[in-house]
Amino acid sequence: MAEDGTNRIPDDADEDIPMPLSESTDANAAANESLPAREKIDTEQQHKFSVENFKNNVASQFLNVCLLGLLILAILDFFKGNGDALSNGVEALKTLAMVAVGFLFGSSARSGS
Repeated sequence: MAEDGTNRIPDDADEDIPMPLSESTDANAAANESLPAREKIDTEQQHKFSVENFKNNVASQFLNVCLLGLLILAILDFFKGNGDALSNGVEALKTLAMVAVGFLFGSSARSGS
């Protein structure tokens, strides 16, 4: 507490001092007991979550690679001119990017997120 009687942190404070414990620790314990207990997640649910998270991360990274490839091909097409190979590459990367986006949206819709 600052010298002026407020609960502000003084400007010259250089260390963290913990708040003093309240006098009524029994009241705090009773309040904590009334809170609902957290549901425990079993290892099978944790594994399913980590697998889904991994699949979403891989799809997201794959989408980023496709978008980077599209950007590179667009820059090459701008400087090199019209080439069939570049336009075919762009179409292929657009298709792969759309598949990755579909997977990401589909997996989140399926899980109810």
